[in-house]
Amino acid sequence: MGNFYQAVASSKAIPINRFLDTFTGSAAAYSLRRLRSGYNGPALTIRRDNDNTEQNIGWDGNDVVDVNSIINFCGSANGYVKTWYDQSTNRFDASQLTTSTQPQVYDGTTGTVTTPSLSNMNAKPAINKPNGVSNPQLVASSITAELNGGYSYYVVMGESGYNQNIFRIGSNSSNLIMMAAETTGQATHKQGNSGINVVTTGYPNVGQRIAGHGVMQSAHYDGATSGSVFITRDDGYNFIGTKGNFSSLGSTSGGVPLSLFAGSTSRPFQEFILFDEDKSSIRKEIESNLNDYYTVGQLNHNLPLDTYTNVAAAWSVRKVRSAYTGSCMEVYNGTSYADIGFTSQNELDLEALNAHCGTNDGFVSKWYSQGTSTTTFVQTDSTLMPQIYDGTTQTVFIANGKPQVQGGSVAGGDGNTTMLTSAAESLNGYPTAHNFIVMARSDRNSYSDLNAAYCWGRYGNNNDGKYRTQGGNSGGAQVGNNLHINGVASSADKANTFFSALGNNITRTVSSTQNLDRSSANPPQSVTRLGISVGNMHHLQEILIFDGDMSDDREAIEQNQNSYFKVF
Repeated sequence: MGNFYQAVASSKAIPINRFLDTFTGSAAAYSLRRLRSGYNGPALTIRRDNDNTEQNIGWDGNDVVDVNSIINFCGSANGYVKTWYDQSTNRFDASQLTTSTQPQVYDGTTGTVTTPSLSNMNAKPAINKPNGVSNPQLVASSITAELNGGYSYYVVMGESGYNQNIFRIGSNSSNLIMMAAETTGQATHKQGNSGINVVTTGYPNVGQRIAGHGVMQSAHYDGATSGSVFITRDDGYNFIGTKGNFSSLGSTSGGVPLSLFAGSTSRPFQEFILFDEDKSSIRKEIESNLNDYYTVGQLNHNLPLDTYTNVAAAWSVRKVRSAYTGSCMEVYNGTSYADIGFTSQNELDLEALNAHCGTNDGFVSKWYSQGTSTTTFVQTDSTLMPQIYDGTTQTVFIANGKPQVQGGSVAGGDGNTTMLTSAAESLNGYPTAHNFIVMARSDRNSYSDLNAAYCWGRYGNNNDGKYRTQGGNSGGAQVGNNLHINGVASSADKANTFFSALGNNITRTVSSTQNLDRSSANPPQSVTRLGISVGNMHHLQEILIFDGDMSDDREAIEQNQNSYFKVF
Protein backbone atom coordinates (compact mmCIF):
# COMPACT_ATOMS: atom_id res chain seq x y z
CA MET A 1 0.00 0.00 0.00
CA GLY A 2 1.40 3.39 -0.90
CA ASN A 3 1.80 6.24 1.51
CA PHE A 4 -1.03 8.73 1.20
CA TYR A 5 0.96 11.43 2.99
CA GLN A 6 3.84 11.23 0.52
CA ALA A 7 1.42 11.49 -2.37
CA VAL A 8 -0.10 14.77 -1.28
CA ALA A 9 2.80 16.41 0.58
CA SER A 10 4.15 18.31 -2.42
CA SER A 11 0.81 19.92 -3.26
CA LYS A 12 -0.44 20.56 0.27
CA ALA A 13 -0.79 24.25 1.16
CA ILE A 14 1.42 25.53 3.95
CA PRO A 15 -0.79 26.37 6.95
CA ILE A 16 -0.50 29.96 8.14
CA ASN A 17 1.00 29.78 11.61
CA ARG A 18 1.77 33.13 13.23
CA PHE A 19 3.91 31.78 16.00
CA LEU A 20 4.28 34.94 18.11
CA ASP A 21 0.51 35.45 18.30
CA THR A 22 0.50 32.39 20.58
CA PHE A 23 3.93 32.60 22.23
CA THR A 24 4.19 36.22 23.24
CA GLY A 25 7.00 38.19 24.89
CA SER A 26 9.75 37.92 22.28
CA ALA A 27 12.73 40.24 22.65
CA ALA A 28 13.89 39.68 19.05
CA ALA A 29 12.60 37.45 16.26
CA TYR A 30 14.23 36.75 12.89
CA SER A 31 12.56 34.34 10.51
CA LEU A 32 11.69 33.61 6.89
CA ARG A 33 8.08 33.02 7.88
CA ARG A 34 5.85 35.80 9.21
CA LEU A 35 5.61 35.27 12.95
CA ARG A 36 3.20 37.96 14.15
CA SER A 37 -0.10 39.29 12.79
CA GLY A 38 0.81 42.81 13.91
CA TYR A 39 4.06 42.78 11.95
CA ASN A 40 3.54 44.47 8.57
CA GLY A 41 7.15 45.06 7.55
CA PRO A 42 9.30 43.13 5.08
CA ALA A 43 11.21 39.93 5.75
CA LEU A 44 14.49 41.07 4.18
CA THR A 45 16.29 43.75 2.28
CA ILE A 46 18.44 42.07 -0.34
CA ARG A 47 21.10 43.32 -2.77
CA ARG A 48 21.81 41.91 -6.21
CA ASP A 49 25.48 41.94 -7.14
CA ASN A 50 25.32 42.92 -10.82
CA ASP A 51 24.41 46.54 -10.04
CA ASN A 52 24.17 46.62 -6.21
CA THR A 53 20.49 47.57 -6.36
CA GLU A 54 18.57 46.83 -3.16
CA GLN A 55 14.94 45.77 -2.65
CA ASN A 56 12.67 44.88 0.26
CA ILE A 57 11.22 41.36 0.10
CA GLY A 58 7.88 40.67 1.74
CA TRP A 59 5.62 37.63 2.18
CA ASP A 60 3.64 35.31 -0.05
CA GLY A 61 0.08 34.12 0.61
CA ASN A 62 1.34 31.46 3.02
CA ASP A 63 3.22 33.96 5.22
CA VAL A 64 6.55 32.70 3.85
CA VAL A 65 9.25 34.98 2.43
CA ASP A 66 8.32 35.71 -1.19
CA VAL A 67 10.72 33.48 -3.11
CA ASN A 68 9.34 34.54 -6.48
CA SER A 69 10.09 38.17 -5.68
CA ILE A 70 13.70 37.24 -4.90
CA ILE A 71 14.03 35.31 -8.15
CA ASN A 72 12.43 38.05 -10.24
CA PHE A 73 14.56 40.75 -8.65
CA CYS A 74 17.90 38.96 -8.90
CA GLY A 75 17.54 37.03 -12.15
CA SER A 76 21.03 35.83 -13.14
CA ALA A 77 22.72 37.94 -10.42
CA ASN A 78 23.53 36.64 -6.95
CA GLY A 79 21.42 37.94 -4.07
CA TYR A 80 22.72 38.93 -0.63
CA VAL A 81 20.99 39.94 2.61
CA LYS A 82 21.59 43.49 3.75
CA THR A 83 18.94 43.44 6.52
CA TRP A 84 17.03 40.70 8.30
CA TYR A 85 14.11 42.40 10.04
CA ASP A 86 13.18 41.81 13.66
CA GLN A 87 9.48 40.90 13.86
CA SER A 88 9.19 41.60 17.58
CA THR A 89 7.88 44.96 18.73
CA ASN A 90 11.45 46.00 19.61
CA ARG A 91 12.64 46.17 15.97
CA PHE A 92 16.25 45.17 16.60
CA ASP A 93 16.88 44.75 12.87
CA ALA A 94 20.12 42.91 11.98
CA SER A 95 22.05 44.49 9.09
CA GLN A 96 25.36 44.48 7.26
CA LEU A 97 26.59 47.46 5.25
CA THR A 98 29.84 45.80 4.16
CA THR A 99 28.85 43.98 0.97
CA SER A 100 31.64 41.41 1.18
CA THR A 101 30.23 39.97 4.43
CA GLN A 102 26.53 40.02 3.59
CA PRO A 103 25.21 36.41 3.71
CA GLN A 104 24.04 35.00 0.38
CA VAL A 105 20.40 34.06 -0.08
CA TYR A 106 20.15 33.51 -3.86
CA ASP A 107 22.39 31.84 -6.47
CA GLY A 108 22.04 33.53 -9.85
CA THR A 109 23.79 30.69 -11.69
CA THR A 110 21.32 28.02 -10.57
CA GLY A 111 18.38 30.40 -10.07
CA THR A 112 17.66 29.02 -6.60
CA VAL A 113 17.06 30.43 -3.14
CA THR A 114 19.19 28.91 -0.36
CA THR A 115 17.76 25.94 1.56
CA PRO A 116 19.38 23.65 4.16
CA SER A 117 20.00 21.06 1.37
CA LEU A 118 19.97 18.14 3.79
CA SER A 119 18.08 14.97 2.91
CA ASN A 120 16.32 14.65 6.27
CA MET A 121 15.47 18.33 6.69
CA ASN A 122 12.95 20.74 5.25
CA ALA A 123 13.47 22.50 1.93
CA LYS A 124 12.15 25.86 3.09
CA PRO A 125 14.05 29.10 2.37
CA ALA A 126 17.17 29.92 4.39
CA ILE A 127 19.77 32.67 4.63
CA ASN A 128 23.49 32.02 4.02
CA LYS A 129 24.37 29.77 1.11
CA PRO A 130 27.00 27.24 2.27
CA ASN A 131 30.47 28.41 1.20
CA GLY A 132 28.91 31.38 -0.54
CA VAL A 133 30.52 34.13 1.56
CA SER A 134 33.56 34.10 3.79
CA ASN A 135 32.81 35.30 7.34
CA PRO A 136 29.22 36.51 6.83
CA GLN A 137 27.65 38.49 9.63
CA LEU A 138 24.47 40.43 10.40
CA VAL A 139 24.52 42.74 13.41
CA ALA A 140 21.90 44.47 15.55
CA SER A 141 24.13 47.05 17.18
CA SER A 142 22.21 47.68 20.39
CA ILE A 143 19.99 45.05 22.05
CA THR A 144 18.44 46.65 25.14
CA ALA A 145 16.15 43.80 26.26
CA GLU A 146 16.93 42.81 29.85
CA LEU A 147 18.10 39.19 29.89
CA ASN A 148 19.64 38.96 33.36
CA GLY A 149 16.29 37.96 34.86
CA GLY A 150 16.02 34.93 32.59
CA TYR A 151 15.83 34.19 28.90
CA SER A 152 15.15 31.51 26.30
CA TYR A 153 16.20 31.27 22.69
CA TYR A 154 15.20 28.99 19.83
CA VAL A 155 17.23 28.48 16.65
CA VAL A 156 16.52 26.55 13.44
CA MET A 157 19.43 26.14 11.07
CA GLY A 158 21.09 23.88 8.55
CA GLU A 159 24.58 22.44 8.50
CA SER A 160 27.25 24.37 10.39
CA GLY A 161 31.01 24.26 10.58
CA TYR A 162 33.29 23.14 13.38
CA ASN A 163 34.35 25.44 16.21
CA GLN A 164 32.16 28.29 15.04
CA ASN A 165 29.78 30.66 16.77
CA ILE A 166 26.18 30.43 15.62
CA PHE A 167 25.22 33.73 17.22
CA ARG A 168 26.46 35.90 20.03
CA ILE A 169 24.86 38.54 22.26
CA GLY A 170 27.16 40.90 24.12
CA SER A 171 30.84 41.63 23.84
CA ASN A 172 32.32 40.53 27.17
CA SER A 173 31.95 37.73 29.68
CA SER A 174 29.59 39.66 31.96
CA ASN A 175 26.77 39.78 29.42
CA LEU A 176 27.80 37.18 26.86
CA ILE A 177 25.30 34.62 25.52
CA MET A 178 26.53 32.40 22.72
CA MET A 179 25.47 29.34 20.77
CA ALA A 180 28.45 27.47 19.34
CA ALA A 181 29.15 24.33 17.32
CA GLU A 182 32.32 23.00 18.89
CA THR A 183 34.29 19.77 19.00
CA THR A 184 33.08 16.78 20.98
CA GLY A 185 32.87 17.48 24.70
CA GLN A 186 32.62 21.24 24.38
CA ALA A 187 29.69 23.50 25.15
CA THR A 188 26.88 24.16 22.71
CA HIS A 189 25.35 26.91 24.83
CA LYS A 190 27.48 29.41 26.73
CA GLN A 191 26.74 32.14 29.21
CA GLY A 192 29.76 34.18 30.13
CA ASN A 193 32.60 31.71 30.61
CA SER A 194 30.31 28.84 31.59
CA GLY A 195 28.95 26.35 29.06
CA ILE A 196 26.47 23.49 28.87
CA ASN A 197 27.37 20.24 27.14
CA VAL A 198 24.66 18.06 25.64
CA VAL A 199 24.53 14.42 26.73
CA THR A 200 25.56 11.95 24.02
CA THR A 201 26.51 9.00 26.23
CA GLY A 202 25.12 5.75 24.87
CA TYR A 203 24.59 7.08 21.34
CA PRO A 204 26.71 5.91 18.42
CA ASN A 205 29.63 8.22 17.64
CA VAL A 206 27.80 11.40 16.74
CA GLY A 207 31.05 13.36 16.56
CA GLN A 208 30.56 17.07 16.18
CA ARG A 209 27.44 18.30 17.91
CA ILE A 210 25.97 20.06 14.89
CA ALA A 211 28.35 19.90 11.90
CA GLY A 212 26.86 18.02 8.96
CA HIS A 213 23.31 18.12 10.28
CA GLY A 214 20.41 20.50 10.46
CA VAL A 215 19.42 21.38 13.99
CA MET A 216 16.78 22.98 16.16
CA GLN A 217 18.21 24.15 19.46
CA SER A 218 16.61 25.74 22.48
CA ALA A 219 18.44 27.06 25.54
CA HIS A 220 17.18 28.57 28.77
CA TYR A 221 18.32 30.46 31.86
CA ASP A 222 16.15 30.78 34.96
CA GLY A 223 17.59 34.14 36.01
CA ALA A 224 19.35 32.68 39.06
CA THR A 225 21.68 29.70 38.61
CA SER A 226 20.25 27.08 36.26
CA GLY A 227 20.66 26.70 32.53
CA SER A 228 19.54 24.03 30.08
CA VAL A 229 19.89 23.17 26.42
CA PHE A 230 18.06 20.85 24.03
CA ILE A 231 19.10 19.88 20.49
CA THR A 232 17.18 17.84 17.95
CA ARG A 233 19.00 17.00 14.73
CA ASP A 234 17.80 16.08 11.27
CA ASP A 235 19.15 12.53 11.68
CA GLY A 236 16.77 11.88 14.59
CA TYR A 237 19.13 12.24 17.54
CA ASN A 238 17.90 14.30 20.50
CA PHE A 239 20.35 15.63 23.07
CA ILE A 240 19.83 17.40 26.40
CA GLY A 241 22.10 19.12 28.88
CA THR A 242 21.80 21.11 32.12
CA LYS A 243 24.05 23.14 34.38
CA GLY A 244 23.36 24.50 37.85
CA ASN A 245 26.15 27.03 38.41
CA PHE A 246 25.36 29.81 35.98
CA SER A 247 26.01 33.29 37.35
CA SER A 248 23.73 36.27 36.82
CA LEU A 249 24.18 38.19 33.59
CA GLY A 250 25.12 41.82 33.60
CA SER A 251 22.56 44.42 32.62
CA THR A 252 21.94 45.08 28.92
CA SER A 253 20.03 48.31 29.52
CA GLY A 254 22.82 50.30 27.90
CA GLY A 255 22.65 48.15 24.79
CA VAL A 256 24.81 45.24 23.61
CA PRO A 257 25.42 43.92 20.07
CA LEU A 258 23.76 40.86 18.60
CA SER A 259 25.72 39.05 15.86
CA LEU A 260 24.12 36.38 13.67
CA PHE A 261 26.41 33.88 11.88
CA ALA A 262 29.42 35.44 13.65
CA GLY A 263 32.02 34.28 11.19
CA SER A 264 31.09 30.86 9.78
CA THR A 265 31.16 30.14 6.05
CA SER A 266 28.50 27.40 6.06
CA ARG A 267 25.38 27.94 8.09
CA PRO A 268 21.95 28.20 6.44
CA PHE A 269 19.82 30.04 9.01
CA GLN A 270 16.01 29.91 9.09
CA GLU A 271 14.83 31.21 12.43
CA PHE A 272 16.16 32.79 15.63
CA ILE A 273 13.78 33.85 18.42
CA LEU A 274 14.94 35.38 21.69
CA PHE A 275 12.67 35.76 24.73
CA ASP A 276 13.58 38.03 27.63
CA GLU A 277 12.17 35.54 30.15
CA ASP A 278 12.59 31.86 30.87
CA LYS A 279 10.21 29.91 28.61
CA SER A 280 11.41 26.45 29.60
CA SER A 281 8.02 25.62 31.16
CA ILE A 282 6.45 25.68 27.67
CA ARG A 283 9.55 24.58 25.81
CA LYS A 284 7.93 21.46 24.37
CA GLU A 285 4.95 23.40 23.02
CA ILE A 286 7.27 25.90 21.32
CA GLU A 287 9.55 23.17 19.95
CA SER A 288 6.55 21.27 18.60
CA ASN A 289 5.36 24.40 16.79
CA LEU A 290 8.76 24.98 15.21
CA ASN A 291 9.21 21.34 14.28
CA ASP A 292 5.71 21.05 12.79
CA TYR A 293 6.74 23.79 10.37
CA TYR A 294 10.41 23.01 9.76
CA THR A 295 10.44 19.20 10.29
CA VAL A 296 13.98 19.33 11.63
CA GLY A 297 13.93 16.55 14.21
CA GLN A 298 11.96 13.58 15.49
CA LEU A 299 10.33 14.76 18.72
CA ASN A 300 8.19 12.76 21.12
CA HIS A 301 6.19 15.57 22.71
CA ASN A 302 2.81 14.25 21.48
CA LEU A 303 2.40 10.88 23.16
CA PRO A 304 -0.01 8.83 21.01
CA LEU A 305 -1.76 7.00 23.84
CA ASP A 306 -2.73 10.26 25.53
CA THR A 307 -5.10 10.71 22.59
CA TYR A 308 -5.96 7.10 21.74
CA THR A 309 -6.73 5.79 25.21
CA ASN A 310 -8.31 2.40 24.51
CA VAL A 311 -4.93 0.72 24.34
CA ALA A 312 -4.71 -2.83 25.61
CA ALA A 313 -0.95 -3.23 25.54
CA ALA A 314 1.99 -1.20 24.27
CA TRP A 315 5.68 -2.01 24.08
CA SER A 316 7.94 0.75 22.83
CA VAL A 317 11.44 2.24 23.09
CA ARG A 318 9.78 5.61 23.72
CA LYS A 319 7.22 6.68 26.29
CA VAL A 320 3.77 6.54 24.69
CA ARG A 321 1.44 7.42 27.59
CA SER A 322 1.87 10.26 30.12
CA ALA A 323 0.12 8.34 32.90
CA TYR A 324 2.61 5.49 32.63
CA THR A 325 5.13 5.75 35.47
CA GLY A 326 7.10 2.51 35.09
CA SER A 327 10.33 1.70 33.32
CA CYS A 328 10.76 0.92 29.66
CA MET A 329 12.68 -2.35 29.95
CA GLU A 330 14.94 -4.44 32.11
CA VAL A 331 18.44 -4.98 30.72
CA TYR A 332 20.94 -7.74 31.54
CA ASN A 333 24.63 -6.85 31.26
CA GLY A 334 26.01 -10.35 31.74
CA THR A 335 26.14 -10.18 35.53
CA SER A 336 23.28 -8.00 36.78
CA TYR A 337 19.88 -6.63 35.84
CA ALA A 338 18.64 -3.01 35.84
CA ASP A 339 15.40 -1.28 34.92
CA ILE A 340 15.95 1.46 32.32
CA GLY A 341 13.45 4.32 32.22
CA PHE A 342 12.83 7.43 30.14
CA THR A 343 14.39 10.87 29.83
CA SER A 344 12.59 14.20 30.07
CA GLN A 345 12.22 13.92 26.28
CA ASN A 346 10.13 10.74 26.77
CA GLU A 347 12.91 8.68 25.20
CA LEU A 348 14.76 5.58 26.38
CA ASP A 349 17.45 6.71 28.85
CA LEU A 350 20.60 5.88 26.89
CA GLU A 351 22.85 7.44 29.52
CA ALA A 352 21.47 5.09 32.18
CA LEU A 353 21.74 2.15 29.79
CA ASN A 354 25.39 2.98 29.11
CA ALA A 355 26.11 3.35 32.83
CA HIS A 356 24.64 -0.09 33.50
CA CYS A 357 26.35 -1.93 30.64
CA GLY A 358 29.64 -0.09 30.11
CA THR A 359 31.91 -2.37 28.08
CA ASN A 360 29.52 -5.33 28.38
CA ASP A 361 26.79 -6.14 25.87
CA GLY A 362 23.26 -5.37 27.02
CA PHE A 363 20.27 -7.67 26.47
CA VAL A 364 16.56 -7.11 27.01
CA SER A 365 15.35 -9.46 29.75
CA LYS A 366 11.98 -7.72 30.24
CA TRP A 367 10.00 -5.31 28.07
CA TYR A 368 7.20 -3.65 30.05
CA SER A 369 3.77 -2.85 28.62
CA GLN A 370 2.72 0.81 28.88
CA GLY A 371 -0.91 -0.03 28.16
CA THR A 372 -3.71 -0.78 30.59
CA SER A 373 -2.54 -4.39 30.62
CA THR A 374 0.47 -5.12 32.82
CA THR A 375 1.70 -7.83 30.46
CA THR A 376 5.49 -7.96 30.40
CA PHE A 377 7.56 -9.77 27.80
CA VAL A 378 10.23 -11.81 29.58
CA GLN A 379 13.24 -13.94 28.72
CA THR A 380 15.13 -15.74 31.51
CA ASP A 381 17.50 -17.61 29.19
CA SER A 382 20.34 -15.17 28.50
CA THR A 383 21.20 -16.96 25.24
CA LEU A 384 17.77 -16.03 23.85
CA MET A 385 17.58 -12.39 24.96
CA PRO A 386 17.47 -9.81 22.13
CA GLN A 387 20.33 -7.31 22.25
CA ILE A 388 19.88 -3.56 22.79
CA TYR A 389 23.46 -2.40 23.56
CA ASP A 390 26.93 -3.07 22.10
CA GLY A 391 29.61 -3.11 24.78
CA THR A 392 32.48 -2.89 22.28
CA THR A 393 31.33 0.49 20.93
CA GLN A 394 29.48 1.38 24.16
CA THR A 395 26.40 2.42 22.19
CA VAL A 396 22.76 1.47 21.87
CA PHE A 397 21.55 -0.11 18.63
CA ILE A 398 19.95 2.66 16.58
CA ALA A 399 17.69 2.88 13.52
CA ASN A 400 16.77 6.32 12.14
CA GLY A 401 18.23 7.93 15.24
CA LYS A 402 16.05 5.92 17.66
CA PRO A 403 16.84 2.87 19.85
CA GLN A 404 16.04 -0.55 18.45
CA VAL A 405 15.65 -3.95 20.10
CA GLN A 406 17.90 -6.07 17.94
CA GLY A 407 16.23 -9.29 16.83
CA GLY A 408 17.61 -12.17 14.80
CA SER A 409 20.07 -14.86 15.82
CA VAL A 410 22.00 -14.17 18.99
CA ALA A 411 25.74 -13.51 18.88
CA GLY A 412 27.94 -16.53 18.21
CA GLY A 413 25.97 -18.06 15.35
CA ASP A 414 24.96 -21.10 17.43
CA GLY A 415 21.54 -21.38 15.84
CA ASN A 416 19.60 -20.02 18.79
CA THR A 417 17.10 -17.26 18.10
CA THR A 418 16.01 -14.28 20.15
CA MET A 419 12.56 -14.34 21.71
CA LEU A 420 10.57 -12.61 24.46
CA THR A 421 7.46 -14.33 25.82
CA SER A 422 4.62 -13.79 28.25
CA ALA A 423 2.76 -16.51 30.10
CA ALA A 424 -0.45 -14.48 30.07
CA GLU A 425 -2.56 -13.15 27.23
CA SER A 426 -1.98 -9.49 26.51
CA LEU A 427 -5.66 -8.77 25.86
CA ASN A 428 -8.65 -9.25 28.13
CA GLY A 429 -10.56 -12.18 26.68
CA TYR A 430 -10.84 -12.65 22.93
CA PRO A 431 -12.22 -9.38 21.53
CA THR A 432 -14.54 -9.20 18.57
CA ALA A 433 -12.41 -6.44 17.09
CA HIS A 434 -9.03 -4.94 17.72
CA ASN A 435 -6.14 -3.26 15.98
CA PHE A 436 -2.45 -3.76 16.37
CA ILE A 437 0.19 -1.51 14.86
CA VAL A 438 3.76 -2.76 14.66
CA MET A 439 6.92 -0.75 14.14
CA ALA A 440 9.47 -3.36 13.08
CA ARG A 441 12.49 -3.73 10.82
CA SER A 442 14.43 -6.57 9.28
CA ASP A 443 17.96 -6.92 7.93
CA ARG A 444 16.53 -8.83 4.97
CA ASN A 445 15.15 -7.48 1.73
CA SER A 446 11.86 -9.34 2.05
CA TYR A 447 9.47 -10.45 4.74
CA SER A 448 9.01 -13.79 2.98
CA ASP A 449 11.43 -15.81 5.16
CA LEU A 450 10.80 -14.03 8.46
CA ASN A 451 8.66 -15.34 11.25
CA ALA A 452 6.49 -13.52 13.76
CA ALA A 453 7.30 -10.05 15.01
CA TYR A 454 4.36 -10.35 17.37
CA CYS A 455 2.32 -13.46 18.12
CA TRP A 456 -0.68 -13.96 20.42
CA GLY A 457 -1.06 -17.69 20.83
CA ARG A 458 1.27 -20.57 20.12
CA TYR A 459 3.11 -21.10 16.87
CA GLY A 460 5.30 -23.68 15.17
CA ASN A 461 4.90 -27.28 16.25
CA ASN A 462 1.96 -26.34 18.46
CA ASN A 463 -1.15 -24.41 17.39
CA ASP A 464 -0.97 -21.44 15.06
CA GLY A 465 -0.90 -18.04 16.70
CA LYS A 466 -4.29 -16.48 16.55
CA TYR A 467 -3.02 -12.92 16.01
CA ARG A 468 0.44 -12.64 14.59
CA THR A 469 2.48 -10.48 12.24
CA GLN A 470 5.00 -12.23 10.06
CA GLY A 471 6.37 -12.62 6.58
CA GLY A 472 3.81 -13.06 3.84
CA ASN A 473 4.22 -15.49 0.97
CA SER A 474 3.63 -12.71 -1.54
CA GLY A 475 6.32 -10.49 -0.04
CA GLY A 476 4.17 -8.48 2.35
CA ALA A 477 3.50 -8.61 6.08
CA GLN A 478 0.57 -10.76 7.13
CA VAL A 479 -1.71 -11.60 10.02
CA GLY A 480 -2.35 -15.24 10.68
CA ASN A 481 -1.83 -17.15 7.44
CA ASN A 482 -3.76 -15.07 4.94
CA LEU A 483 -3.34 -11.30 5.17
CA HIS A 484 -0.81 -10.10 2.61
CA ILE A 485 -0.05 -6.69 1.21
CA ASN A 486 -2.89 -7.16 -1.26
CA GLY A 487 -5.42 -7.78 1.55
CA VAL A 488 -6.38 -11.40 0.88
CA ALA A 489 -9.01 -12.46 3.46
CA SER A 490 -9.65 -15.83 5.10
CA SER A 491 -12.95 -17.73 5.33
CA ALA A 492 -16.13 -16.72 7.16
CA ASP A 493 -16.99 -16.88 10.87
CA LYS A 494 -14.19 -14.55 11.88
CA ALA A 495 -13.62 -11.37 13.91
CA ASN A 496 -12.82 -8.20 12.00
CA THR A 497 -9.31 -7.02 12.91
CA PHE A 498 -7.21 -4.23 11.43
CA PHE A 499 -3.48 -4.62 11.05
CA SER A 500 -0.81 -2.09 10.19
CA ALA A 501 2.92 -2.76 9.80
CA LEU A 502 5.41 0.03 9.38
CA GLY A 503 8.78 -0.27 7.83
CA ASN A 504 11.88 -2.38 7.40
CA ASN A 505 15.18 -1.72 5.70
CA ILE A 506 13.38 -1.33 2.36
CA THR A 507 10.83 1.05 3.94
CA ARG A 508 7.47 -0.65 3.49
CA THR A 509 4.09 0.28 4.91
CA VAL A 510 1.29 -2.27 4.95
CA SER A 511 -2.29 -1.57 6.00
CA SER A 512 -5.18 -3.94 5.55
CA THR A 513 -8.19 -5.61 7.18
CA GLN A 514 -8.35 -9.30 8.02
CA ASN A 515 -11.00 -11.64 9.37
CA LEU A 516 -9.36 -13.69 12.11
CA ASP A 517 -10.54 -17.00 13.47
CA ARG A 518 -12.26 -16.70 16.86
CA SER A 519 -14.43 -19.82 16.72
CA SER A 520 -14.72 -22.28 19.60
CA ALA A 521 -12.80 -24.82 17.53
CA ASN A 522 -9.76 -22.53 17.53
CA PRO A 523 -9.50 -20.92 20.98
CA PRO A 524 -6.62 -18.58 21.81
CA GLN A 525 -3.53 -20.03 23.40
CA SER A 526 -1.86 -18.85 26.58
CA VAL A 527 1.47 -17.69 25.22
CA THR A 528 2.20 -14.25 23.80
CA ARG A 529 5.53 -13.80 22.06
CA LEU A 530 7.90 -11.43 20.38
CA GLY A 531 9.75 -13.78 18.08
CA ILE A 532 9.02 -17.51 17.89
CA SER A 533 10.84 -20.73 18.52
CA VAL A 534 11.36 -21.66 14.87
CA GLY A 535 12.59 -18.38 13.40
CA ASN A 536 14.26 -15.05 13.91
CA MET A 537 12.77 -12.10 15.75
CA HIS A 538 12.36 -8.83 13.88
CA HIS A 539 14.19 -5.72 15.00
CA LEU A 540 11.49 -3.97 17.00
CA GLN A 541 10.81 -0.46 18.19
CA GLU A 542 7.09 -0.31 18.94
CA ILE A 543 3.94 -2.45 19.13
CA LEU A 544 0.58 -0.87 19.98
CA ILE A 545 -2.47 -3.08 20.53
CA PHE A 546 -5.93 -1.51 20.84
CA ASP A 547 -8.92 -3.29 22.33
CA GLY A 548 -11.33 -2.11 19.66
CA ASP A 549 -11.64 -1.12 16.03
CA MET A 550 -9.29 1.81 15.29
CA SER A 551 -9.82 2.01 11.53
CA ASP A 552 -10.84 5.68 11.64
CA ASP A 553 -7.74 6.64 13.63
CA ARG A 554 -5.17 4.38 11.99
CA GLU A 555 -3.64 6.99 9.68
CA ALA A 556 -3.26 9.51 12.51
CA ILE A 557 -1.56 6.92 14.73
CA GLU A 558 0.75 5.88 11.91
CA GLN A 559 1.60 9.51 11.26
CA ASN A 560 2.50 9.96 14.93
CA GLN A 561 4.77 6.92 14.72
CA ASN A 562 6.36 8.15 11.54
CA SER A 563 7.03 11.60 13.02
CA TYR A 564 9.18 9.88 15.61
CA PHE A 565 10.58 6.80 13.84
CA LYS A 566 10.71 8.11 10.23
CA VAL A 567 9.72 4.90 8.45
CA PHE A 568 8.01 6.33 5.37
